[in-house]
This record gives sequence, structure tokens and C-alpha cells, in this order.
Amino acid sequence: MNRQTDRVLAELYSLWERHADGVDARMLAARLRLDRSTVSRYLNELVRSGAARKMPGRPVRYVPGGGVPPSFGKPAPADDGLTPTDRRLLNEAMAALLYPPNGLPILLTGETGSGKSWLAQLMTERAASSGRLSASAPFVPFNCAEYAHNPELLLSQLFGVKKGAFTGADADRPGLVERASGGVLFLDEVHRLPPAGQEMLFTLIDRGTYRRLGETENIHHAAVRLVAATTEPPERALIPTLLRRFSTVLKVPALRERPAEERFLLLGMILEEEARKMGKPLELDESCRVLLLRYDCPGNIGQLKGDVRIACARAFLRSLNEGRTGVRIRMEDLPAHVTGFGRVTETALPSRAPDRPSARKAEAAGPDPECFYAKLASRREELMRAGVEEHTVIRELEKMADRYVRELIFAVTGDEAKAVFPDAGLLQVLRDAADRLDPPFSGMLDEERLTALTLHLQAFLEKWRTQPKPSTPVPLRPDPRARGQAQKLADHLLRERNIRLPDEEIDLISYFFASPTNDSSAKPRTIAVVCLTGEGAARSVAEWLKTRLPAEDSDVTVRSVPVPPSSSAAVELEKLAGETRLVAVTGTVNPDRSPAPFLPVWELYGARGMEKLHALLSATRQPSGSEREPEPEAIPDLLLQGLRETVVHFNPDAWVSLLKPHMEEFRRAYEWDPGREAGVWMHLAIFTDRLLDDRLRGNTEPDSADPSSGSSHPLWSGLLDRLERRFAVRYPPGSAEELHRLSESR
Repeated sequence: MNRQTDRVLAELYSLWERHADGVDARMLAARLRLDRSTVSRYLNELVRSGAARKMPGRPVRYVPGGGVPPSFGKPAPADDGLTPTDRRLLNEAMAALLYPPNGLPILLTGETGSGKSWLAQLMTERAASSGRLSASAPFVPFNCAEYAHNPELLLSQLFGVKKGAFTGADADRPGLVERASGGVLFLDEVHRLPPAGQEMLFTLIDRGTYRRLGETENIHHAAVRLVAATTEPPERALIPTLLRRFSTVLKVPALRERPAEERFLLLGMILEEEARKMGKPLELDESCRVLLLRYDCPGNIGQLKGDVRIACARAFLRSLNEGRTGVRIRMEDLPAHVTGFGRVTETALPSRAPDRPSARKAEAAGPDPECFYAKLASRREELMRAGVEEHTVIRELEKMADRYVRELIFAVTGDEAKAVFPDAGLLQVLRDAADRLDPPFSGMLDEERLTALTLHLQAFLEKWRTQPKPSTPVPLRPDPRARGQAQKLADHLLRERNIRLPDEEIDLISYFFASPTNDSSAKPRTIAVVCLTGEGAARSVAEWLKTRLPAEDSDVTVRSVPVPPSSSAAVELEKLAGETRLVAVTGTVNPDRSPAPFLPVWELYGARGMEKLHALLSATRQPSGSEREPEPEAIPDLLLQGLRETVVHFNPDAWVSLLKPHMEEFRRAYEWDPGREAGVWMHLAIFTDRLLDDRLRGNTEPDSADPSSGSSHPLWSGLLDRLERRFAVRYPPGSAEELHRLSESR
């Protein structure tokens, strides 16, 4: 296809969003400002190539076709593989990059995956290919986030280091600025530079000079063209003096902000690239193309590329197994989140059967019950194979049932509500049945839940008519009172509509009832953070937790409760529980007689820890028992996860590597259970990070004695000595004694 044909096809997709029955040549001609006969010629070319097809009737209407022709999305040579937006950005960036003598600093802003790194490399390649930049000019990319937990290491990587500047700096080393001299230095996630590093950067911009870390006299010169990128609002992420140095600030738009025709062209370019890699003709089912052009893609172009590659890999393997010369992407090849519930609106679904709108309505109505049952069966089998106890399996399946109900309610109340079409007659029968339920259940099925239940039953009955009866793999064991009211609903359906529901369906209906309220719900909700390191550490954990609470729990207050190791937190927590609705208690060590469920910090950093907290916060779920403690061999990985989320002043990988050889020795000495062990190590890490923070802020006082001097606990004093030497930290006197008492307390 030529450039004009691509334009016609892109506009066809754009109009098809609002005209699912097809688009005629007159409409396209008006939008493109072309002669109608010219547009008709292009449309006929698209039909012959398979990129469009004619619909029966008069006037002749066109919809996007099924196959992907060999030249699908391939730009004309003049386009040079760029969309209009990318070409505009490149032109503006090149004007700044090539400005004499060393270019103007450029700041690229935009979401992750929007193409900032790609644009930085592209402008360098174009400058070199045009002769404006030496062909040997280096392009040096660096992601500041990689070393953000260790500011000293970050600055040494960037500017170099003088021997002896810090522990481990055993030789003079050049930095990336020196390597990039004469070329382009690209700093991704530049907002992760500490303020001192940002000041060093604007000195480099202003004067072309810098010092290596630890140097006070030598000054180095570098002719560097600087391109930086950030995913954060620059006015909040960068210090003002650095932000003012970026004379060119370009926003790279997210995929959802680009015109529909650009997403179409981008998809075509990605498919062309994958076809070249495979060395085979590539085709795409129409329904797949529609989904790829319309689904929610928060990871932007980067995610779109990844999703297409996954689909291509699956289709490529199938072509090898079937001995086909070409590759065709089908619906089953797409990742689940592309085809999943809540991603696609009604207008984005393929219009294969315009005379059967109910098919599209059913697809937009919500999750497929049969698919839900299959997920239940798969999850149960997975947990049973892992040796999980039966009651824990049931609890997990109940959580899945609750999520299924909430997805349906979202279909009624969320952005997709316009695509929902409940059966009015069935909805009225359920309204009548709800009025006959016992209190308080008669008031629990509000209009939103009744509509969601109607949609579920519609989809269930449709499946039941055409396929063998679906069923859950195990009983869900709902609340007996809710189960009794669900049975009353089922009996009413049988009398009024002659619909007999199986027992497993009645079990599932029980989860549509909201949890009864109680007197404590009027109190403000709180989460308590108990730390034995003092208020600073407790506040650190509390701040981390606040940022991870769901939006619907914005009313929850997170309070730090610092308690000395020799004291009891019970009094403070009981008082808090009396004044508020205490949802949970968390911390590094479990306090005695906790008046609310205790969630160790290590559990919150685990894969499912936050899910447990969400269950406690949710008004529609009952709090369940605590998670099983981690296995000892899993503790290093758990620590690594937690520290990457929490500490800011040292490298978590180096920390865990230093601790790991000594963990077994401590485990034997103190007879720790895994939960206690994880808590003590987290306590020490947070304490160390606070000490480093005090040091950087100049809040430290001279130590009167070595922290381990005179200690009768050589195990702790030896470890603290290693940590001091490795991380340039200074523990206060008596730290070894304090850690010993903490390790022995129960």
C-alpha cells in the first residue's frame, strides 16, 4: 500500500469506531478532503489486498478486513518509519541537539514505554548519518534508577571516583560523562539523581566541567550533548536550578493520547518488524487487530510491542508444528490482558454479525461464568499440588468469588456501564425476590448488585442452554445466613421463571450480598505500625504503607506506635483500638496481645501480603487468618523485595549478599522461627537506613564508644563491624546488646 492508501485505511478504522455497520466512500471523502471517486479507488485496492471488505447493501459500506497484506503499515520511503507525532518531536529535538557548539540540553517527559529512550537514540543516529555528528561519536545511555538506593555509587558511576572517596573505591575510575565526551549522554529517570548530583549536572551544563567524587582540586572538562528523560512532572522531580538549564522540554505522548491513525500505523510497523524477524508472511485475524488497536495499554508503545511479540511467538510455534509457510495470529495467541474483561468497550468488538446485537451485548456484559469456573478449578488444582491445606484452598477460592462479583459491579458502575444490557424482565424478578428476603439481607441487594447479578445469570443461562452444565470444582462454603437467602432467590426464580439453579450457582450468588454493618463501622479506621527502633523507623514504614493503600481506603489513617524493646505495645494498641476501628497492626516484631490481626512487614512485602491487607480493609470481606510464615531459604528474596521498596541510602543487593552467609549461624543461636528472623533483619535494615539518613543530614553526634566494645555478644558485634566497614555507617554504643535483647524476646 502507498501512503494515501494507508491514510484511507487509518481513517476507515477511526470512523468504524462510531459506525459499526460500515463506512461509505462519501463519509471518507469528506473527512480526507479528497474526491469521492479517488477514495473509492483506494477502497477497492484495500478490498483486493484484504485490508478492507465490502458489506452487502446500498450504499456500499466498508469495514476493516481480515488479513494483513505483506505491506501492512509499511511507511512510504519519505515517511522514514515515523508517525507524524514522532517526526515533529524528532525535528524539535534535532534543532536543539545540533545547536553549536555542544547542543542545547534536552529533557524528554512522558510515561514509561512511551518512546523516550528510542527518541534519544534515534536523534543521535540521525545526527551521525547526516554528518552533523561524527560517526564515531559515542551514545552513552544510563538509567539513574539502577543505583538510586546508593547515592554515592550513583554519582561515582556518572562522574567517576577518586581513590579512597568511600569504602570500596580502591582506584581512580572515570565516569560516564568522560566516556560520552564528544557525543551524547542520555540520562533516563534523571529525577532519581539526588540533589547533590543534580547540582553537579547543571555545573557540567553551564561550564562543561566536573569533578570526580572525592576530588577537591582537579577539574575535568567534557564536551557532552545532554539528553535526559523523566516519567515524573519535571517541576516536582527536579531542583529549579537544573530544570531551568533544559531549554528544550518535549513531552512524548502516551499511546492513548495519540490519534487513532497513529496507533494503526504503529501496529503495522511492529507487525512488519516481527515479520522480518520470522522471515515468514504474517497475517492477523480481524478480531485480533481490533483488540490490539483498542485495548487499554498502560505500558504504551513498549507494552504494545511486547504483547505483539508474545502473540507472534505463539503463532510462529503453531506454524512450525503445522508445517505452514505463513504465520497467522489468532485470538488464542493474544495475551490474556488484551482479551480480558474490562478492557474493551462494545464499539471495539468486531462486527461480524450485525444482525445479532445480543452477541456483542453479552460480550460486554462482564466475566464469563464458565471461564470463572475454569479459573476456580485451575487455582484449586495448583494449590492442592503445592500441598496447601484444604481450608486455605477454600479461603482462596472464596476470594476469587468475591473478586468476580466486584468485577460485575464495576461493569455496572464503572466506565463500561454504557456497554451493559441487563434483561429487564429477569431484573424485575430479582427485585421482587430481594424484597422478600429477611433483614438485613433485604437491604443488601441494591440496584447495582441486582443488575450485576442479572448480568451473571444471563451469561450463565446462555452457556447452560448451549453447553454442558458448568459447575464449580468444590463447594465455596459461603456464610450460612447468606446461603439461605440465596436459596430463597433461587426458589423465587424457579416459581416465576421456571429456572432451576444448581447448588454451586446458589453458593456463588451468596457472594452478591454485602457484608452486614456493625457499630464499629462508625469509628475512623486505622492501621498501627509498631517499631522497636523508635519513632523515625516507625514513621518510615508508615509512610511507605500509606502510598500503597487502595484509593477506596483513603479514609484509613496509618499511625506509628514506637515502643522500646523492654516495654509492651499492648496498652497503646488497646487505647488505639478503643478510639478507632483498628483494622490491622504491622511491624518488624509481633507485639504481645495485639487487639487486631498482625501482619509482619515481611508479609506485606511478599507477593500476596498486600492482598491480605486489602481483605482486612474491604467492607465486603471477612478478615481471614494470617499467611503462612516464609520458609528460611525464602527469607533473602523476601528481604530483597522489601528493602527495594523501603530503604534509600544503601544497595539492597549488597546488604542481602553480606547477611546471607551469616543467617544460618544466627538462626541456630537464637532458635528463630522464620517470621521472627525476617522481622529482626528488617528491623536492622530500617535502623541502618535511618542512621545513614541522619549522617547525610548532619544530625549525628560523635560516638563516645564503639558500639560493640565490651559486648558479650560477639555474633552481633562481629556482624555490625562488617556492616560498618561495607556501608560506611556508624552504629551507636550498645547496639549489639540491644539487638541481642530483641533477638531473644518473644
